[in-house]
Amino acid sequence: MNNMSKIIIFVLVLHFNIRAMEELKEREEAPSALVEKINAYRSESLEQYLIKDLSNLVQQYIPIKDKWKCIRTINNANNNTPVICVFKNKLAFTSSYNTIKIWDNNINKCIAELRGHNDYIITLCLLPGNYLASGSVDGTIKIWNLDKNKYVYTLADHTTGAEALCLLPRNKLACAFTDNTIQIWDLNTKEYVTTLKDHTNYAYANTLCLVTRDKLASGSNYGIIKIWDLKTNECIATLEGHKDAVDAICLLPENKLASASLDGTIKIWDLKTNKCIATLQGHTETVNASCILPRNKLASGSWDGAIKIWDLKTNTCIDTLRGHTSGVKVLCPLLRNNKLFLVSGSLDNSIKIWSNEAVLTDSPDREFDRIMHEKESIENAWIKNPDKSLYSNLPNCIIS
Repeated sequence: MNNMSKIIIFVLVLHFNIRAMEELKEREEAPSALVEKINAYRSESLEQYLIKDLSNLVQQYIPIKDKWKCIRTINNANNNTPVICVFKNKLAFTSSYNTIKIWDNNINKCIAELRGHNDYIITLCLLPGNYLASGSVDGTIKIWNLDKNKYVYTLADHTTGAEALCLLPRNKLACAFTDNTIQIWDLNTKEYVTTLKDHTNYAYANTLCLVTRDKLASGSNYGIIKIWDLKTNECIATLEGHKDAVDAICLLPENKLASASLDGTIKIWDLKTNKCIATLQGHTETVNASCILPRNKLASGSWDGAIKIWDLKTNTCIDTLRGHTSGVKVLCPLLRNNKLFLVSGSLDNSIKIWSNEAVLTDSPDREFDRIMHEKESIENAWIKNPDKSLYSNLPNCIIS
């Protein structure tokens, strides 16, 4: 008997059991707990019940096409909270509290270490011309030349720690600090431009995402997401719904935004209406990372050590990647030679590279490419071939 036959038999048995329970109820022979169960079944169709409660069973017996597997593990023993940036088949990631390692994937070896910060490095962001920006608890933003693997200059020396970096149009850089402000700097002149301030009291932005060329989203430690107009430097919308800090946000197709929170959920927002249109649940602990994938998919990483792949058409989990033994802190997509990869960093002191068996050759994912190419055009590095370069806004990734 094949697996599909087993599922069909299971569904039929379930259906007849429900019918039997209903007959018991009609003869008033069913206990109260059973009556409540019958009423619950009656309140939704059998199809809805199966979708909701048997999805794990179906996934167990019916193979999913786009299966993932870990193809490489990089031990990062000196740092259990990595921040990762991917570029030209290399990784830049934090190692120890104030060091950035440059890892060459071709030879699977560290080729350089960048030092200069006096405290923990919290955020990285790739810049035009193969430069890297790093933000630290020491309050500074440092710029590095990735061709020479050398320090270039310090852009900011703030009184509080840096939390998140985001590249903006016209070669500007936004940095969220723990004093409730988001500062914008001009990378051409190396000068301060302006400050966005609307997160109040003890709330501060700890994740940033450019949602259009003129709008910036920020997620705060109080569970609030704000949308900023970069022309007026004003907050134009506030998205509320999470019950704990928003740790990651990323832009999705069709003008939507995904937010991952310490409340254990991922929420999908429609940026046209600024309303939550879906809540994804499945992780058993806080959700700390997310990134967009092709074919209307989303990846999320959690303190439970799992990485989940979500189908945004149905808002269901279609795969779970297990291998990390502690919380997943960061996710970055990678598209090379028309194959999809995923880079994950974890509190277990490791960075893993996951391979997807699917080859993306048939119909192009135009909406995914549009989002990625829009971000590349911001930094004057438009790449016509989508297999050559990919930009992820969480937290910092260009891939080629």
